[in-house]
Amino acid sequence: MKSISARGRRRMVAVLKWCGAAGAIAAVILAYRWAEPSPDALNAAHTIGGATASIHLQDTPFAGYVDGARTWSIFAGQVDLLRLPNAALTSIQSASITDIRNGTLYEPPRHVPGMPGTVTTRVMEAGAAAVNSGPIAATFHAKHGHYSLGMLEVAPPDLDMLYTVQWQFKLSGDVEFRTRGTDVFSAPAMTIYSLVNRRSGRSEQRVTCDEGGKMTHRGIEITANSIRFNPKDRTVECLSGVRGTYKGGNVQAERVFWSLNDETLRCPESATGTIQGMPFIAEGLTLDIKRRKHHATHMHIVLDPMALRDFKE
Repeated sequence: MKSISARGRRRMVAVLKWCGAAGAIAAVILAYRWAEPSPDALNAAHTIGGATASIHLQDTPFAGYVDGARTWSIFAGQVDLLRLPNAALTSIQSASITDIRNGTLYEPPRHVPGMPGTVTTRVMEAGAAAVNSGPIAATFHAKHGHYSLGMLEVAPPDLDMLYTVQWQFKLSGDVEFRTRGTDVFSAPAMTIYSLVNRRSGRSEQRVTCDEGGKMTHRGIEITANSIRFNPKDRTVECLSGVRGTYKGGNVQAERVFWSLNDETLRCPESATGTIQGMPFIAEGLTLDIKRRKHHATHMHIVLDPMALRDFKE
């Protein structure tokens, strides 16, 4: 067999070099195509990393915190969390919740004036009973709820003027809210607000209902088209179509301000009703249910019920 000439060897080496380079390029291309995500995977990644990034939970405890102190907690049948892209699991912006059970609202932590609290929301950790929290303000339950931070949703104008909203919790479907003073607030829908007073910097809470609700306390029951409740001060503002009943009488008015602590009803405008079975028409009426004292700027007692009916008509 004849030996390969030097020129032939050089040609063979050159061919082998070109083949090796081509093979390396092909390997890189194949590796890239193998690692490249499919269109479905890209769409899924966009959904997870974009504004609709969500986490789905079932049968789970869930809680919200301000400055590390727990301000509310629930046990829910289903929770869908929405968070910012690439954010930590505690950076929850909003959550849609179904079957809310064992809901607890705690008194808000105190803040240094001018220093807003840091708000976080997360699944409750093991041993959550040891987590820092204030006294229980109320318990609640509902079929559905939507939680959101800050001003992701617009607050009522009367609150927006005086407060900064930390978080809000909209409840719907057979909502019941019970305070530690055994007050019961029930409605088809209501919203719990955590607020910071813009003047004092203090945290406050409000519960609002604009779809009709009922409040009961020690035999006093009031229904109204709109209700504002301050759990700490235990004051209730009832607006539009207000009807109240209590032992010994009833009252109807467009506005009623109710102090649960004092068991006092104040009607700043016209009011009608009955006291000890006697119909009345009054202006600037105050009913002190606890002490059984009543006074008004002007009051007209109607001895004949037919006369009151004629007056209304």
